[in-house]
Amino acid sequence: DNHLVNLSKNGIIKTGTRKFIQKKIKGNILSLIQGASAIENYGHWLLDTIPKLIVIKKLKDLNSFDAILIPNFKKKFQKDSLEYFDILKSKILDGSEITHLYADKITIPSHPYWEIDKHQFETVANVDKDILKSIRKIFLKKNNSNELKKNKSIYIDRSDSNFNHNKLINNSEIIEHLKKKDFTIVKLSELSFNEQIKLFNSAKIIIGSHGAGLTNIIFSEPSTKIIEIGNPNFNCYVFKNISNIQKLDYSFIKARSAISEFGDMKIEIKDLKI
Repeated sequence: DNHLVNLSKNGIIKTGTRKFIQKKIKGNILSLIQGASAIENYGHWLLDTIPKLIVIKKLKDLNSFDAILIPNFKKKFQKDSLEYFDILKSKILDGSEITHLYADKITIPSHPYWEIDKHQFETVANVDKDILKSIRKIFLKKNNSNELKKNKSIYIDRSDSNFNHNKLINNSEIIEHLKKKDFTIVKLSELSFNEQIKLFNSAKIIIGSHGAGLTNIIFSEPSTKIIEIGNPNFNCYVFKNISNIQKLDYSFIKARSAISEFGDMKIEIKDLKI
């Protein structure tokens, strides 16, 4: 039920797995598996998997491991972000293909800020200041856009999401309104990982519905105006907390429920006080 539970709840730890389905690898394997959260989700990848890499990198050369097991290695953002860590591709194991692993030693870093028995909305919102600082240092080093003027106003168009939740049913109306105010409309799925970093780093105003893409506000500069449009049916303060740490000018619009085939919430034009 979306709660992080104690290891004793995991039946497979007690019963083990059949040897014929285990992939056997010699040596010390670094496991970055984090449930289902980072398999395809961009936000959880940045907030769950990357922090584990950062923690381990401070203690040990990543390439000293015989292999590194990650949740998935199919998405381009996963491949692009791992390049910053200079990990040999020959060492990467795709967790979407390897579901049962046997090794001489498995190193499993704890998540730096998740807590047992708490809902994942609460745990993911408990972002760590030092981790965010490290993420910025690693990814902005090659993508710093300080030479660009901070004059972009962007709206994150979430209509490309595979999920119906956190989509505005009157998205087209909002887009037309914001275009008149010189906003750039962006579908983040059409941008590379590096392009997303540069976009958020150079923006002065960012508006978007709660979703993985807003995790990029990690790369925004202090005083950037952030307007999050939130679902009325749940509360998650991850972007508010990131904004507080990054000293961003954050505000929140709570949408109202409006179920349709195009989304599950709606706001009025007058709610957008820009």
